[in-house]
Amino acid sequence: MKKQINQTKEEKRLEDFKKIAENWDSLSEYAKGKMDGIISTMATMTEQKAG
Repeated sequence: MKKQINQTKEEKRLEDFKKIAENWDSLSEYAKGKMDGIISTMATMTEQKAG
């Protein structure tokens, strides 16, 4: 079942991603590693669903 994300939540999420990207260099190596892992996992899951 695909859930709809309302526009306000989507805008908030995009703003959060923007803040993370803008401040990437100031994150700890631990935080960067965790984020890299999450992003990689989500990308793999998305590819599997599409394929």
